[in-house]
Amino acid sequence: MLVRKLQRHVNGLEKKLKDIENLIGLQVINLCKSEERMTDAVKALVNVFEELDKHSEHNAQASFLLFIKLQQNTLKSEILSVDIEVFHCHSRNNSKSCS
Repeated sequence: MLVRKLQRHVNGLEKKLKDIENLIGLQVINLCKSEERMTDAVKALVNVFEELDKHSEHNAQASFLLFIKLQQNTLKSEILSVDIEVFHCHSRNNSKSCS
């Protein structure tokens, strides 16, 4: 049981390594192995992109909330407009029905 669990873990790590290799290329990986500054630069780039992803997600959420708020305000305006029309209709035609 433990051997199977460890084998799955190793397979998962190998897959992640292969994905990283495909993403940044074997040349960059080899350069990172030989040059510590390159490793630091790649880590800094990863941090920048992660931060941009956070901001992007935050901006998407803010845009969605703004859209919902605008929809609510539009709906309130439409309801108010209908209420005003009904009020004017009733005040002009006291006994007649309005459409």
